[in-house]
Amino acid sequence: MDTKADTVTKVLFSLPSDVARELGEVVPPRQRSRFVSRLIQAELTRQRRIKASAIIDECRRTTPKLKKGEIVKLVSQDRSSH
Repeated sequence: MDTKADTVTKVLFSLPSDVARELGEVVPPRQRSRFVSRLIQAELTRQRRIKASAIIDECRRTTPKLKKGEIVKLVSQDRSSH
C-alpha cells in the first residue's frame, strides 16, 4: 500500500474527542494519515480472515466425515480424471 502508484482518496470521518486528542499526542502531524490507513487496513484484513474462518467452520460442520479409505479412493478418482 505504500507505493507511489497508489491513488489516494480523501475521506472525512469523525472520531470521539478522546481518541482524536490521543492520536494528536501520539502520532506526529504528517504521519497521521499513514497511521490511520495502516490501522484500517489491518482491521479489514482481520475482518476478512474472520469471515473466511466462519466459512471454513461452516463447511466442516456441514460436510460429511469420511474415513481414510474413502478419502484415498476419492483422491485417486480425482487424479485419474485429469
